[in-house]
Amino acid sequence: MAHKITVFILFFLLSLASNSWADSNWGTLIWGHDTWYIDTKLGDINSDGTVDLKDTIFILKIITGIDTTEEINLGGDVNEDEKIGIEELIYTIQVTSTKDLDD
Repeated sequence: MAHKITVFILFFLLSLASNSWADSNWGTLIWGHDTWYIDTKLGDINSDGTVDLKDTIFILKIITGIDTTEEINLGGDVNEDEKIGIEELIYTIQVTSTKDLDD
């Protein structure tokens, strides 16, 4: 709970400082249903703002148990089970395989 409050305060202060909605690589701070939440991209497990091969490789490291120092973005969880697994892997492969090479 404290982490959510800290993130809320950080994004709230950023929005005040920029005089607009706080927007970053982690997502957008949005007001909805009487609460603030951060809208992140599904499949963006490494929090860089895009769903790409880096997310796919990161998910493979997570699934296989390879130690990683990167922070896991559970906001990118595609099936909302609060775990990063095969569903997220398949999703990121689908997204990256359908992107234009110019993107």
